[in-house]
Amino acid sequence: MKSQENSGRKWQRIMYFAAAVVAVAALFQGTVNRAMRSRMSIAGVFRSLAFEHSEGRINLTARIPQKDRHSGEERLLLSFAKKIGLSLTEEPRRASFAGREELIYEKMAAGAFSSIKLVRLPAEQEDYLCAEITLRDASAEAAAELKQQMEQAAERLSLTEISTTFSLTGLYSGELPLAMKDRLADEVMEQLCARISYEHRENDNYTVYGYTAAEEHYLTVGGKKVNVQTAITYDAGADCTEVMIASPIGF
Repeated sequence: MKSQENSGRKWQRIMYFAAAVVAVAALFQGTVNRAMRSRMSIAGVFRSLAFEHSEGRINLTARIPQKDRHSGEERLLLSFAKKIGLSLTEEPRRASFAGREELIYEKMAAGAFSSIKLVRLPAEQEDYLCAEITLRDASAEAAAELKQQMEQAAERLSLTEISTTFSLTGLYSGELPLAMKDRLADEVMEQLCARISYEHRENDNYTVYGYTAAEEHYLTVGGKKVNVQTAITYDAGADCTEVMIASPIGF
C-alpha cells in the first residue's frame, strides 16, 4: 500500500514537472513569436530596401453601432481625429451618390493627406466611419504606428467590424528589369517568411500575394490565405518604378 502511495506521488511530481515545462515552453514560444513578428514586420522589410522616396497609406473602415447612428455625426469624426492627433479646422462637406450619403473632413498638409468621413447607407440603415491617411516621405515605423493608433481610436469609440489596409510604397528611378523585380519580390516574401499564394510576374502586371504568420489578419481567396502583397509598376511619365508592400491587399 505504501509502495503504491509513493508511486502515486512520484507520478504526480512528474505530471507537475511536465506541466511546468509546457508552460515555460509556451511562454518562450510566445516571446519568440512576438520578436519574430517585430523583425518580420512590413515596416522592417520596407526599411531594409532603402528606397529613394516613400509613402505610407492607411485605410480604415468601421461600422457605427445602431444606437450611435444619429448622435452627432460631426462630433464622432472630430473625436476620432483628435484621438489620432489630427487637427481638423476646415468645415466638412457633404456629398450624395447613388445609394449613399457622405460627410467628409479633408486636410492637406506638406507631408500628408487625410480624409475622414461618415458614410451613410439609408437603404441598409447602416453608417460607417472611413478614414484614409497618406504620409509622404515618413518612416515606415511612423506609418505603422499611425495604423495602430487609428485601430485603437476606433475601438475606444466602440465602433465594430474594424478593418484596415496598410501599404507602403517606395520609388526607384527608371524602370527595373523583370529579373530585378523577381529578386525584390522574392526578398520581401523571404524576409516576411511568407508562403506565396498567387503570383502574376509580368512587366505590366507584376503582383505577388502571400501569407505570413508575421501579420495577424488575413483574407481567404480561392481557398488560400492572403495577407501580404507586393506590387511593382512602372510610371513612364515620371520614369520611376513603384514598389508597394501591403497588408492584406493594397489599392
